[in-house]
Amino acid sequence: MPVNPATWIYLPEVETALHRGVSATPDSSHPGFFEFEIGRHWYYVHVPKNLRAVYIVAAQDLPVPSHTDLLAHQTAC
Repeated sequence: MPVNPATWIYLPEVETALHRGVSATPDSSHPGFFEFEIGRHWYYVHVPKNLRAVYIVAAQDLPVPSHTDLLAHQTAC
């Protein structure tokens, strides 16, 4: 369930990932909140204890690495 109408576009991707199983990192400051990445997207969600629901709190497209970033991470031969 998106909290913000702007995150509706991400709903199918999040639903699919949750059904298949996705590894999420818990937010140590906020119980019941988690973050995870799927492809080129980052998500912050809330899973309330008393509801069978997942709320999409925030979603963001991850930056695409530039060609120079890719070269900087390669090891020399």
